[in-house]
Amino acid sequence: MIAESPAQLVLPFPIFAQAAMEAPAAVVAPTPARATPTVEDDRLRLCIENAGKDPATSLAEASAWVAAAKGVGRSKPLECLGQIYTVLLRWDAAEGAFVEAAQVTSAADGARRSALFAQAGNAALAGGHADRALVHLDAAVGVPGVAPLARGQAEIDRARAMVALGRLENAVEALAAAQRDAPEDADAWLLGATVARRRGDLAAAQRQIEVAGKLASTDPEIGLEAGVIAMLDGREAAARKAWQSVMLVAPGSKPAETAKGYLAQLGDAPAAVKPVGGR
Repeated sequence: MIAESPAQLVLPFPIFAQAAMEAPAAVVAPTPARATPTVEDDRLRLCIENAGKDPATSLAEASAWVAAAKGVGRSKPLECLGQIYTVLLRWDAAEGAFVEAAQVTSAADGARRSALFAQAGNAALAGGHADRALVHLDAAVGVPGVAPLARGQAEIDRARAMVALGRLENAVEALAAAQRDAPEDADAWLLGATVARRRGDLAAAQRQIEVAGKLASTDPEIGLEAGVIAMLDGREAAARKAWQSVMLVAPGSKPAETAKGYLAQLGDAPAAVKPVGGR
C-alpha cells in the first residue's frame, strides 16, 4: 500500500547515488604541465593498459619493477601496482601501494603526490574503510599548491568518507569547498543535494540538484535524486516526471530499476478532475 503523504512514503533512499559510491576507474597521476614524458611515464601507462588485459602477468611485472626501483624511482612502479590491485578489487593492497607511492614521491611534485593520496583514499573507501580514507584524502587536499580542480575533486571524496562516518555537518563543509574549487563537476552538486536532503533542508537540496541537472542533464543518478527531493517536498507530479526520465535515458540500468520501484510504490497517477460542465 502506498503511504498517503510524502513523509510516510517508504522509498529505499540512497545516502548517495550508487554511481558516486562505486570505486573510481584507474587514473594515472598527472605529469607536470608541458613535461616531456619519460621512459618511466611510458612504462607506467603501458603497465596500466595491460592491467585490464592480463592482470596476473602485469602484477608479476609490476612487482619486479618495484623490487628493482630505489627511492623516488619507486613511485611509478608502486602506482602501477596499485592500479593492478584496483583491477583485481584488492582494495587494501591498492590502498597500501598508493600510499607508499605518494610518500616516496618528490615533495616538489605536489600534483602527483596529491593525486596518489586521493587514489589511496578512494581505494580505502571502496574497501569499506572510511576512517582511513579520510586520512589519505586530508593529505591529498593538504599538499601545497594543488590545482583547484584536483583539490575540489578530493573534497568530494572527503565528503563521501564523512557521510560514511556519519559526519554530515563536515560533509557540508567539504562539498561547499568542492563546489567552489570544481564548480563544473556535477558530482559536487549531486552529493551536495543528497546531503542537504538527508539533513532535511529541501530548499538547499532543490537548488543544488538543479545545478547538477544543468551540468549533466542526462545523468540518471541526478534524475533519481531530483525525484526523491520532489517527493519529499510534496511535488508528486515532479517526482514522477523525474523518475520517468531516468527510465528513458538509462533503460536497464540500476538507477532505472530503482526509479521503476519508486513509481510502482506510487501506483497510477491520479486522474485529472474535470471541471463542472465538462470544461
